[in-house]
Amino acid sequence: MGPPRQIVQTPKLLVLFYQVDIGEGDSQGVGVRLIPVDGRAHRTDVDPMYFGDSVGHWDGDTLVVDVTHLTDDSWLGIGGYFHSTSLHVTERYTRKGDTLTYEATVEDPAVLTRAWVMTPQTVPLEDVNGMVVEQPPCEERDESHLTDKEHHTRDF
Repeated sequence: MGPPRQIVQTPKLLVLFYQVDIGEGDSQGVGVRLIPVDGRAHRTDVDPMYFGDSVGHWDGDTLVVDVTHLTDDSWLGIGGYFHSTSLHVTERYTRKGDTLTYEATVEDPAVLTRAWVMTPQTVPLEDVNGMVVEQPPCEERDESHLTDKEHHTRDF
């Protein structure tokens, strides 16, 4: 999911809000992750989920979030790389001034031969609310290759 749109912090819990495309044209929804930061272990009684089961702790000024129990119905990155339910992700969130840096390390022994470390993303924060600035809309990368709109109207 990358960096959240907003983070709400309490002494024992972090709430991460995401703006997500829900697949109905330009429809947007809100995804929410609850991340305990009170030292508890991962739950063992949950089925795999899209956001998985997250637990966090602070490493200095960096929030470290450990994620397990992810469903294999999702994919890694824009390229659509598959993964198994053995997927394990470690996220690191660091605020420096008016920016938030997001990093992730992905491990999946059923699919990957070694850990994949993503290139860190640094995004600006808006004013005192600490909200992540919305990124520009997606580009239609295939648009220049279309010769007509026949593929949109054809019955199969």
